[in-house]
Amino acid sequence: MELDNIVNIIDGQYLTKKIQNINIQYAGAADLMSDILALTDQPMILITGLCGIQVVRTAEMSGNILAIIFVRNKLPTPNIIDEAEHLNIPLIKTKLSMFETCGLLYENNIKPVPLKYD
Repeated sequence: MELDNIVNIIDGQYLTKKIQNINIQYAGAADLMSDILALTDQPMILITGLCGIQVVRTAEMSGNILAIIFVRNKLPTPNIIDEAEHLNIPLIKTKLSMFETCGLLYENNIKPVPLKYD
């Protein structure tokens, strides 16, 4: 599914300048960055309630996080948004909870990430 469609489904808003319209098949949700690194080797969108620089750094290190959704209207600082733009990682915010966001994406055929340890 195209990222623009995901943003519409979750009533989201881009925080970064629109970089490109990425195709997303998988999503994962967590607030522990160590869990994110252990999630998958598949390209995915990250859903999180954390909005510190460590989220963008984790996305950069993983190489598999194509975009990040911040739930509950969480808003990272301008320097975090700038860093994400520099790394071409789209940032999105939604007023929805993590549970609602995951449910809507699952309902719209976004698959859960296949876990590395399965």
